[in-house]
Amino acid sequence: MTDKNSKLNYWMIATVALAVVLCLVMCFRCCGMKVAVINTQNLFAHSSVIRNLQIEQQIKYAEIEKWVAESDKQIRKQPTTAKQKELMAKLQAELAQKQLAFQQEIAARSQQAEDEIVALIEKVAHKKGFKVVLVKSSLVTGGVDITDDVIAAMNNVAAAQDEQKDEETPAEADAEAKVETEEAPVEESSK
Repeated sequence: MTDKNSKLNYWMIATVALAVVLCLVMCFRCCGMKVAVINTQNLFAHSSVIRNLQIEQQIKYAEIEKWVAESDKQIRKQPTTAKQKELMAKLQAELAQKQLAFQQEIAARSQQAEDEIVALIEKVAHKKGFKVVLVKSSLVTGGVDITDDVIAAMNNVAAAQDEQKDEETPAEADAEAKVETEEAPVEESSK
C-alpha cells in the first residue's frame, strides 16, 4: 500500500512541477522575455572546472588509500595482539579525522565550483540578453541553449588561471634569484 502511495505522490509532484514550468514558460513568452537553457549533463561532462574537481578528489582519495595501506603494514608489524589493537584504535580515529576533513574539503570545493559555474552562466546569459536561465531537462519546449557558450567561458577561465599559475611576475623572479644567491655562500661556508 505504501509503495502505491509513494508512486502516486511522485507522479503528483512531477505533474505539479511540470505545470509550474509550463506556466513559467507561458509567462515568459507573454512578457517577451528571452529564456536561455542549460544542458547540465553536457555542461558537467565538458567542464574543465568539474574535471579539475574530479581529479582533485581522485588524488585525495588515492592519498587516503595509500595512508590506509601504510597503516595496515604498521599494524601487522606490531609484536603483540594488544599492541596491534591499540595502534588500530589510534589509526581508526586518525582515519575518521582524515575522512571528515576530506569530505569537508570536497564539499567546500564543490560549492566553490558550483558558485563559479553559476556566476559564468549568469555572465553569459546577461551578455546574450537573457533574463532567465532554466535547466533544459525541465523545459518541454523553447529556450535558447547557451550550454556551449558557458563551457567555452569556463574553459577560457581555467586556461587563464593555468597561465597565471605558470607565469611569474618579474619581482617574484628577482626575489627568488636573490634568495638563491644569498643561500649559496652560506652553504659554502658550512663545508
